[in-house]
Amino acid sequence: PLDTITTLFEVASSDVGAATSGRASIRKAIQMRSAAKGGASLWAGLPSTFVLGLPFALLFHGAQGTTSMWMHEKGWDAAEPLVAATAGSVLASLVGVPLEVIKHRTQ
Repeated sequence: PLDTITTLFEVASSDVGAATSGRASIRKAIQMRSAAKGGASLWAGLPSTFVLGLPFALLFHGAQGTTSMWMHEKGWDAAEPLVAATAGSVLASLVGVPLEVIKHRTQ
């Protein structure tokens, strides 16, 4: 729902003549969306988020675990958590970021 609210807020603030700002605009966006499509519509993007999040999580944890084991075998225990997490994040972002761009463009 936070992503939906953020998108609604961005659309509302890009409208010509949108003079409200901050919490009032967010509240107005939520009220308008709930009145037009119901409160459950705030969770409309949940299935696509799950589908896009699954490959990201698999790549992140796979790369992190593999890098962690490799570094442990080499005896580089001090830098292991940082390097393993970075490797997982970079690999997952190579797939996750383009998928997020596609998702936002289709909204």
